Amino acid sequence: MNSSHSMDDHLREENATLRLRLSVLEASLAETRPSPAAALRIDKLLDNLPGMVYRCRDDPDWTMEYVSVGARELLACSPDDLLQNRISYAGLILHEDRQGVWDEIQQALALERRFELRYRVQVRDGAIKWVWERGWGVWSDSGELIALEGFITDITDTKQAEHALLESERRYRRIVENSQEGIWTIDAEQRTNFVNARMAEMLGYPVEEMLGRSLLEFMSEEFRGIALNQIQQRRQGTREPHDFPLQRKDGGEIWALMSTTPLLDEKGRHRGTLAMVVDITDRKRMEARLRELAISDPLTGLLNRRHFYELAQRELERFTRYRRPLAAIMADLDHFKSINDEQGHLIGDQVLQTVARMLSESMRQTDLLCRYGGEEFAMLLPETDIRTASLTAERLRAMFDTQPIDTERGPLRLTVSLGVAAISAGETISLETLLDNADRMLYAAKDGGRNQVAIWDLSSNRKVLAKPPG
Repeated sequence: MNSSHSMDDHLREENATLRLRLSVLEASLAETRPSPAAALRIDKLLDNLPGMVYRCRDDPDWTMEYVSVGARELLACSPDDLLQNRISYAGLILHEDRQGVWDEIQQALALERRFELRYRVQVRDGAIKWVWERGWGVWSDSGELIALEGFITDITDTKQAEHALLESERRYRRIVENSQEGIWTIDAEQRTNFVNARMAEMLGYPVEEMLGRSLLEFMSEEFRGIALNQIQQRRQGTREPHDFPLQRKDGGEIWALMSTTPLLDEKGRHRGTLAMVVDITDRKRMEARLRELAISDPLTGLLNRRHFYELAQRELERFTRYRRPLAAIMADLDHFKSINDEQGHLIGDQVLQTVARMLSESMRQTDLLCRYGGEEFAMLLPETDIRTASLTAERLRAMFDTQPIDTERGPLRLTVSLGVAAISAGETISLETLLDNADRMLYAAKDGGRNQVAIWDLSSNRKVLAKPPG
């Protein structure tokens, strides 16, 4: 809403009584010869008006022919000062406004219309005041303009309040437009009625393209209900911000921290919501990366040992509850130290990464795989008995025996040794013991000549070596 218009309306409302008095004055002055009683009534009315009533000539000095006693309070001078031209009213009008006042009045007179205008005067004590003037021309029976009559009142307080409001609005707009937070307001039907430039920038839209669109259009189906629920909770006084993914115009997505505040009308009824939005996409990515680092090996991307143990313990508890078979495989690269020594650690790292990828692609989604340490890898296979685990281990051994590892310096051949252990229904064993049995079998395979699988048979408490064919 235009604040100057609202101030004008306010001023007109405040002067409703004044207008009524002016109407009486105009009617009284219309009488050719007012009676003594009417003249007394007019004088009393003029003295009580909060301003100055005047009659003047239409000349550049606005030479006064009548001035009411209100001149003292309004202009800090007596009516006689103005009537005898000791003080020119035109000279009191601020120089910057003087020509505009003259032009506006002359235009109104040319159309034989009343005039209303606002301008500044510098009164006798040096103060500058804003005044509102309402006047009209007085014509003779022959149509000759013989005088101007009207009323002038002080509106300085109103103009100062108007200026303060305008300055406040400008200050508010600067804050809103330069805010590093997105500002988004929606109506009671979640339709956008305002976004600042930062909010539009976050989502890659021009401001005008977001106006009128539902907040929910910028969210995936999964989060729309959550957003509506948060808005409802805010209306009930809950003040907890929430993270939401928002859809960008280019199809991308950002994560936003959104704090909402209900907007109420003068009767306390809900009419919309104000949302303060912060782009936390970088923070979300960092959190995801930190979570990944907390559970994975930074070189291979596999589970790290600690997280592997956490997940493996859950599988053991499931085995204990449902009595389903569970197997473990430990694998170690044969002669890996020689690769580091001869090819360098960079090539060694590439080998480990490739081995991790090959193992991961060869396992089921339900299996757990981790880099156990150095060139050793651990696997836990749910719902897998000793025979199936042994076949899996042999398949993995054969894969590495027949497929060279690609590196920057060309393909390298390597072999792996594997140890297998398993537990079946009715058997009781800890996770540490299961993995230790598989690890002992791994070293048994290495002691047996490498590039082979060793199996721990828990039922007979003995090891079985499965040597490669040929």
